[in-house]
Amino acid sequence: MNRKLLAKAQKKIDEKRLFAEERAKEYLLLALKDEHFKRLYVEQKELEIEIAKKIAFGEDVSFERLNQIKGEQEFFLKSKGLNGIDLLPNYECKECNDTGYVRGNLCSCLKQQINKQLLEFSGFTHRLASFEESKVKNKAFEIMEKWCDLNSSKINVLLSGKTG
Repeated sequence: MNRKLLAKAQKKIDEKRLFAEERAKEYLLLALKDEHFKRLYVEQKELEIEIAKKIAFGEDVSFERLNQIKGEQEFFLKSKGLNGIDLLPNYECKECNDTGYVRGNLCSCLKQQINKQLLEFSGFTHRLASFEESKVKNKAFEIMEKWCDLNSSKINVLLSGKTG
């Protein structure tokens, strides 16, 4: 696969990820302007570290205070028209979290972006209706035939769809 093509598609995916992360960061910064929320947030992070250490050493853990903090935070956020989910990135692709890869393989969102790049590169940016076997020359066939006649200097044509 062409490295430039892959890099361009990956850049689009990266932009989506960065947008989701920046939006979540903006909401968090907005919430942290409130001193009470800020104290709760700091306490939550310290408590999460303490809980992680206890779990690592096999000690008993209580989540009571952590749940209480989260409840207070949710109440505050609700008063501002937000919720806890707003403080987390809302990635467009739930499979890969807008990284383009799932377990080291190309994610379907990156493949889709690559296909968009290929379509743009082809110069043929609109879709045709499907070709039907029962009609020798249907509308889609006629449009494609005209396009090929007008663009005879183009060497390659990308057709996609189901097999058959």
